Amino acid sequence: MNSSQSSDQDPGRKPSPFDNLSREDLVKKCKGLLGIAQKAKQAKDECQEENRRLKEQLGHFETQKNADKECIKAMQEVADSYMDQKLQATMKVDELEKQMAKLKAQLASEVSSHEEKISSMREEMDKLAKVEREAREYSAERFQELQEENANLEKERIALEQELIKLKGSQKVLGESTPTPREEKLIRKLKLYKAKVQEINAKLLLLKSDRKILLKTVKEYSDQVPKWQKDLVNASNVLFEKIRQLELEKSNLEENIGQHVEQQQALREENEQLERKVSELIW
Repeated sequence: MNSSQSSDQDPGRKPSPFDNLSREDLVKKCKGLLGIAQKAKQAKDECQEENRRLKEQLGHFETQKNADKECIKAMQEVADSYMDQKLQATMKVDELEKQMAKLKAQLASEVSSHEEKISSMREEMDKLAKVEREAREYSAERFQELQEENANLEKERIALEQELIKLKGSQKVLGESTPTPREEKLIRKLKLYKAKVQEINAKLLLLKSDRKILLKTVKEYSDQVPKWQKDLVNASNVLFEKIRQLELEKSNLEENIGQHVEQQQALREENEQLERKVSELIW
């Protein structure tokens, strides 16, 4: 039997490891190989699924990265806009400061002009006193009358001087302003006042011959002084209100600049966070 099996074998064929296995062993061997093949297929499927999942995740990261870049770009545009607004507000503040400096210089000029007018008024009042002294050469009755009129004028002069000193102090505290139509009107009235004072002086010189002219001139002067005082106060109030409005506008602009700075800082910090996030997604 062994000789017949040996004769059936091909002397040139390489022996197989399955040649000596029985049918049952072959079945077991095939089942084992089949299990290995199934596990290999399962591993392949799992690998493909993992690969697909990773591709989806990568696509999601890529989309997120692009979205973050767009967000950074939009935030940068907003930050640039805030920077422009801050620059414009700063320029406006500078412009207001220049305007206020100009207003203060003009108000200083007005104060100086008022002081000159006060000095001129004192000179005119001194002339009135001189006329009153000259008038004493007339009759005792006229002397008494002129003395009473002079006393009244002196009271009015003192009251006017105190009022002007008070107005001057208020102007120095509140600052200066540009001439307004009301101011120009006041200046014209002040010029008219000077002319009127000159007219009064001329009339007072005539008191040597006519007491009635003196009384009329003094009355005209006395009637005009309260009106001039009122016009001065009104013009000053207009100037002070204009300065107050400019200071308020400047304060609001400075507050807006502070808000822009805070918003710009917040955007800068958020921008940096997004850039770090994009860098993490890339790596």
